[in-house]
Amino acid sequence: MTTRRNYTREEWNYLESLPFLVGGFVSAVDSGFLGRLVEAFSLVPTVFKTAKRFPRNQLIQAVVQGQQAHGGGKGKAEKRFSEEADAKNVRDLCLHACRKVAEILEQKSYPAEATEFKRWVVAIGEEIANASGEGLRFRDFRSLGRRTITRRVSVKEEEALHAVREALGLPEL
Repeated sequence: MTTRRNYTREEWNYLESLPFLVGGFVSAVDSGFLGRLVEAFSLVPTVFKTAKRFPRNQLIQAVVQGQQAHGGGKGKAEKRFSEEADAKNVRDLCLHACRKVAEILEQKSYPAEATEFKRWVVAIGEEIANASGEGLRFRDFRSLGRRTITRRVSVKEEEALHAVREALGLPEL
């Protein structure tokens, strides 16, 4: 079990901002204006909602508590985006942050705790990708007997999520 005290200020900033960086990256890859708007409004609630899936992970809960205390935590990610990146290298910035967090977690966190943190971040990206349902426009329907499965996540969003998993060192499930 690790807490904020186990990390430097810079490391903690990476841990706090990563959920928002990933959410912003996924929402930016393939959404139109309306999709980005829907996904942007769903980002902060999604971060808090997905954290409830990991109630025993004290690192995730500490990050969420810190974000709630600072008005949602989104500001740190926005600051990092605005200071360090323009639209064309948001991907690079996000994936760099993913690799950095993976490195931090490997050094300072327990393996199970680190894996859950990574899964939480990916779950945020998945929820954001599903928020607008823009993948529906691709009309990727597959019939399974009487059921039809409709993709809600676009191909570009899937690629972004794959890149995030890879940068975090999290295998595909």
